[in-house]
Amino acid sequence: MHRTLLIAAALVAAGPALAQDGLDSRHGFRLGYSYQDHEELLHPHLFVMGYELSQRRSGGAGLDVLFVENLMISGLNQSRLVPSANLLVGASIHDTVEVGVGPNLSFLPDLTPNMVAAIGITVPAGDFDVPVHLAWVSDEGTVGRVVLTTGVNWGGGRARAESAPLAPPPDSRSADTPRG
Repeated sequence: MHRTLLIAAALVAAGPALAQDGLDSRHGFRLGYSYQDHEELLHPHLFVMGYELSQRRSGGAGLDVLFVENLMISGLNQSRLVPSANLLVGASIHDTVEVGVGPNLSFLPDLTPNMVAAIGITVPAGDFDVPVHLAWVSDEGTVGRVVLTTGVNWGGGRARAESAPLAPPPDSRSADTPRG
């Protein structure tokens, strides 16, 4: 179990290291739902919560590279503790649509490596971002599991162009100009 926790900690520790490479870094919490049909569970419907780190490298022309690390806990609605860790690499299109793939480590009932693929949108809300993501995690012998999460991101702050109110066009006759 100690080795498993060390692996999960290494995944999360990768985030700040990437952020020092000039990447824009944000973090925040996640809440959501997971459908996972497994004999260890009472039913396949799970509450999910977790914490996420993300880094973005601006590519210009509406395409950015993303790195995402998160630790999630599910099953609390069944008095179970089912942790998982994800490390995704992907892209953000026009700072809104995001796609990514990568490894997933799940702990039900033992440590199992899987693949995760995700797609979603992130909506800016002032200094925060509100992500809504849908993910599929492979699982040997089943069709896998589906996870839908939302939450709030903050920190690091990618500079957003604030929509400034439109200024009236300059008057060709200003008060300082003599009228003739």
